[in-house]
Amino acid sequence: MAESNTTLYAAQIGSAGNSPGLTYPLAKLAQGKLRIAHVEYTVTGSEAANDTINLVRLKVGAVIVPSLSVLILANPGTALVIDIGDATTADRYSDALTVSAGGRFLWTAGTADNDYTAFTITAGNEVVIATIKTAGTLTGSTAALFLVAYLDE
Repeated sequence: MAESNTTLYAAQIGSAGNSPGLTYPLAKLAQGKLRIAHVEYTVTGSEAANDTINLVRLKVGAVIVPSLSVLILANPGTALVIDIGDATTADRYSDALTVSAGGRFLWTAGTADNDYTAFTITAGNEVVIATIKTAGTLTGSTAALFLVAYLDE
């Protein structure tokens, strides 16, 4: 019977005589606490393409998990497409998330290939930012809830 190891398990036990990896990021991925930032925003109706919304500031070393992060909102009007990222990469966590009809949207529903990726927050990129890619005629006073899932110690 064949036996295989995941990358995480191999790092935990060490390989080829190396000591097991006990560094902070490894420990956090193996048994860190899953936290959810509950971020409320109200669509004003005046949002336009390239506008940004600062959602939340996380500490350096936190690990964002897009596959567990969600945007929930009522129908915002006609067309609304957003990217979710940081100061360096506007679509790091979600690319072209189309939320025009309202509903519940996993960040991985966008076109970014990040379904199984977790991203470690680095210095200068602590703020999670939503960038409006497309905005038609939006309805003011529309409630939006961003649930930002991340791992921490």
